[in-house]
Amino acid sequence: MNRALKMGMVIALAAGLCGGAAMAAETKIGYVDLEKAFNEFYRTKEENAKLQDVQKAKKAEADRMVSQINKLKEESELLSDDAKKSKEAIVKEKIKDLRDYERDTVQEIRDKLLALRKEILDTITKIVADKGKKDGFTFIFVSDVIVYKDASLDLTEDLIKNLNKGHEAQAAALPPASAGAKK
Repeated sequence: MNRALKMGMVIALAAGLCGGAAMAAETKIGYVDLEKAFNEFYRTKEENAKLQDVQKAKKAEADRMVSQINKLKEESELLSDDAKKSKEAIVKEKIKDLRDYERDTVQEIRDKLLALRKEILDTITKIVADKGKKDGFTFIFVSDVIVYKDASLDLTEDLIKNLNKGHEAQAAALPPASAGAKK
């Protein structure tokens, strides 16, 4: 019985190797540079520009608040002690408002950035999956986790063209997305 079990295992192993060789012959593999695709996608560029505009507006508001605080401090120097105490209380409240505004602004921009990043990465992932299915790929990997890669398997440029399809001029006209933006 022991000999029959060993023989069965050898036959199963041989069949597995033969089947594995057949599967390997049919395996189609590709990879994408997700960071490059993300940064060259026209939507990433558009959304970065919008966020920069929001940041500029928020900074202008914070600068206005700082100017108001400085003006109140200057005015308080010329007042009597009682009036000065009252004005200093107002200044403290304005400083608290400024800190709250800055904290809320940072959180708001961070939340928008994370939501947009997720939305854009979901779009990219869907397009990669659709290409994989359409073109018969077995695997498509993210390039920065691959130790060795043959450049002929790189699907990144094709992905970028697909992402920007119908928006080529817009993608070329927009400033490059931040190189620090990453998956």
